[in-house]
Amino acid sequence: MRKTLAILFLVHATPVLAGWSSEVNPRHLVSPGLVHIAYSPDPEHGSPTFKAALDRLAEDGQVDRLELITLHRLVEIADFQKELMAVVQEISPKELSDALNATANMHDQKMVQLRRPFEAAVLSTPTVKTIDAELSRYGLQVSGASTEKLSLVKRNGVRHVMCFLWLQVSPR
Repeated sequence: MRKTLAILFLVHATPVLAGWSSEVNPRHLVSPGLVHIAYSPDPEHGSPTFKAALDRLAEDGQVDRLELITLHRLVEIADFQKELMAVVQEISPKELSDALNATANMHDQKMVQLRRPFEAAVLSTPTVKTIDAELSRYGLQVSGASTEKLSLVKRNGVRHVMCFLWLQVSPR
């Protein structure tokens, strides 16, 4: 039991131990043929690093078709939450304060006003800058961030970001 708890702590404290999957959507799915990379907190899912998942796409001859990076599950990781909220606080303190003092659900007008600054903050996080640097090896770049259902939920008296999060990828 103690080993399991220690492993779970490491997975949540260190995103690098997680998995990154690179895939081409099958024809029967929405957006058939879409090439994407997705983060998973499960270390046995996909490649151990973003770089490895990207290199796998390159080996398969698909890297130039990469369009999207899915980070829904990364938003749940405490370290990413901290770096993201630090950047949001730095670039948009009023909007963040207003959202924290509101109901902070996805339909609240204060959350709607926070959405664009939040997406800009995502692009300025150390994690996304690292992803962008890896993409540059293949002539690609993170060209935008997109969120859905952005909210600030309260857990144990502390607000946490919850949302669906994607990075758009384009040629440099």
